[in-house]
Amino acid sequence: MLLMVVVIFASAEDTTSKKNSVLLSFEDTKFKSALIKEMKKHLEKDGITVMVVDHTDSISLAKYTATDFNAVFITNSGVNSQIRPWVVDWLNKNERAASRIILHTTQIRNWEVKPPVKVDAITSASAANKVKSLAAEYIIKLKSIIKSSQAPS
Repeated sequence: MLLMVVVIFASAEDTTSKKNSVLLSFEDTKFKSALIKEMKKHLEKDGITVMVVDHTDSISLAKYTATDFNAVFITNSGVNSQIRPWVVDWLNKNERAASRIILHTTQIRNWEVKPPVKVDAITSASAANKVKSLAAEYIIKLKSIIKSSQAPS
């Protein structure tokens, strides 16, 4: 009986509903759409389940939690060098799973992510000629997160 309780408790700790899965969330811009399309293509080719969510509105991303996936990649525009308020809210609500989240912000001048967040935050310009190289770089990071999320504790 005690063994059964331990097994149930251990499985309750990781609430990831989809193993080997990634959430890719983006704003509908030419660069971000191309970036997500490239990432999705390569992740799926490697056997990873990918859910893509357009978070241009404040509702779509709110339907998901970081613990539904092994890894999360959010790309958003740095309007006035600021992260979108609904993205900040989502990050705050999912703070417990911060190690699973990568936040990518496209910015022109200020390469510092504002407000500061507790997730892996990276910035880049919206350079169409960099889509493939940036996608490859971010895929490596996502695969590392997937691997560590599946490692036994």
